[in-house]
Amino acid sequence: MDAPIGWSENVCPERRLVVLGRTGSGKSATCNNILDRDEFKSDICGQSVTDKCQRATCQRFGRNVQIIDTPGLFDTGMSNADITREVVKCIGMTAPGPHAFVMVVRVDRFTKEEQDTVEHFKNVFGEGMMKYLMILFTRKDDLDNCGKTIEKYLEDVPQMLRDLLKSCGNRYIAFNNNNRASPEERNETVQRFLDMVDRIHSNNSGEVYTSDMYKEAEKVMLKREERLRQENEAEVNKLKTKIEEEYQTKMTAMEEAQTEKIAQLVQQLSIKEQQKEQQLEMEKLKMEIEKQRLHMESDLQKERQRLELEAERRKMFCEANPPNYRETARKEVSNEGEMVMDLIKGVVKLVGPELLAVGFDKMREYYTSKPSVAPLRNESDKAESPVDEPQVTDKTSKKDEAK
Repeated sequence: MDAPIGWSENVCPERRLVVLGRTGSGKSATCNNILDRDEFKSDICGQSVTDKCQRATCQRFGRNVQIIDTPGLFDTGMSNADITREVVKCIGMTAPGPHAFVMVVRVDRFTKEEQDTVEHFKNVFGEGMMKYLMILFTRKDDLDNCGKTIEKYLEDVPQMLRDLLKSCGNRYIAFNNNNRASPEERNETVQRFLDMVDRIHSNNSGEVYTSDMYKEAEKVMLKREERLRQENEAEVNKLKTKIEEEYQTKMTAMEEAQTEKIAQLVQQLSIKEQQKEQQLEMEKLKMEIEKQRLHMESDLQKERQRLELEAERRKMFCEANPPNYRETARKEVSNEGEMVMDLIKGVVKLVGPELLAVGFDKMREYYTSKPSVAPLRNESDKAESPVDEPQVTDKTSKKDEAK
């Protein structure tokens, strides 16, 4: 099999993915499937269990994968301020831009609300995101139980889903439920999924998706990186100064100790001479003095060389292992530190607070005028008819048009 786009023997390419979808579509479970671990909380219920953008990373099939799991931004009752904050966080965590947007849709549910969700994200991220969009269908095992392939299923879907697939280049893939597929099947599906992400990256000339908001976010990220780099350099210089001080202190102490020892020997010799000791004893003392002098010089030289090597080694280690400033900056965004406020200031400054507020007010006005989504059926109802339910009835369409 061909190596991933951008792969080399020493470097694994990074793939930044933004996972979108309505509540109950299976976003969090899908992210866990790709990560091959239970990182994001998921549940079979009608309420969203994700109310904030969450980030996780893993290394799968030669790629360093970064996944941003978004909440159901437009169907969870979030305020405009909360939606703005989470969108800005999503942009900041994937700056300078994602390699793909992944729209998660259940095979037994694609309604006008799903279509509207796509439109909302197009309004936020820009029309150009469609070149980076792919559709990920969940609950493929329900199709398998009915003897249907995903291709056969797509022959009878509503026209608006066909239009959506066409607008994103008919890029789609289907995932089984985690608890109904073997590890081998899950790994094979994830590998095909990442290959599709690589093709999206290649089809876009190896460029990530960007927009004015992403450009502004990248400026903020670069400023934060530079600040972290300067702080680290200050710490390195502080450490170098400390090493030099330790070296000087130790050398001074050794010199003083040796000097004192020689002085004691000289004093002993003086006493012996004064007492007119035998010449042999005096010669022995002279020889001992010379021996101690040579030994001191040798010890001082060796210790000086050892300390110089140690100082150079510690200096090279500090310079060769700088922190990952981008990872630190992303973690600050994920933890809602000062980075988020810088990002919000940058984006609001770019698009204007009035324009941003009007956009989100219209989104909220649209959803508050909608009837509430019917709760999910229980597991026995799902098993009886997972696919063949009508997707969007004529009556529903007429009501939507009337509204």
